[in-house]
Parts: sequence; structure tokens; C-alpha cells
Amino acid sequence: MARITPNQAIRNAIEAELAASRFYRLLGESTDDPAASGFLFELAELEQEHAKAIEQEGEKLVTGPIAERADSPVEMVETLPEWRFAEGITCAQALGIAYEAELQASMYYDAFADNLEGHPAAFFRALAKTEEEHAKVVDARRKAL
Repeated sequence: MARITPNQAIRNAIEAELAASRFYRLLGESTDDPAASGFLFELAELEQEHAKAIEQEGEKLVTGPIAERADSPVEMVETLPEWRFAEGITCAQALGIAYEAELQASMYYDAFADNLEGHPAAFFRALAKTEEEHAKVVDARRKAL
């Protein structure tokens, strides 16, 4: 990963979370399984809230404004595009998709942390850890099925 400024990394993270929200909402709309759709809509809301939290906390970390737009395609950071147009997703599939997507997001944020220093690096390391914890919760739910 090329060097990135904290201002740009925060914008990329916000946009990645918003893309994840749109992805989960789309999947939730494409299934007839009430458990799957409920879970996916819940995730869509959580990702929306996560984007807001990243923006609020990120503004405290940087000097100057956060970048206006992502500088790379972030739609795939916390999504699995091969599922984008799937229909009839089961709850087990939804949990599997979410698990993989959360792990991807964790690695993405770790890469930012590796390319930043000081408080911004710690911020992204904590974000990566949060995504990893989300994956563990989803995995436990998946195993309980």
C-alpha cells in the first residue's frame, strides 16, 4: 500500500463502511429468509453507525478537513462482491458473508495503521481490532446455528 495521509485514510474508511451498509441492505432486500434479512438489515444499520463514529473520531485526529472522497475503490473493503446480486440468501450464508467481510475490513485497517504513525496509526489499529471482534461475534453466531 502506498503512503496515505490520515485525512485520506479516514475518508476511505468512512466510505468503506457506507459501502458495506449499502451492500448489506441490498442483500437483505434480496432474501425471503426472515432471519437472514433481519440480520443483514441490522448489519446495514451498524455499518452506517460505524461510518459516523469513524468520521467523528477521525475529525479529532487530523489537522484540516477530512478528504472529500475516497482515493481508491473502497466498495470491496467490507463486502463480498460475488454475493451482490445473489437472491434467496440463507441465514447461514449471511453469517458467512459477514464473517469474511469483517475479516477483510480488519486487514484493510491494519494496512492503514502500518502506513501511518502516532495517533492515526493507533486509531486504525483499534479499528482493525474492532472489525476482528465483529468477525468473532458473527462466527460464534454462525457456529451456533
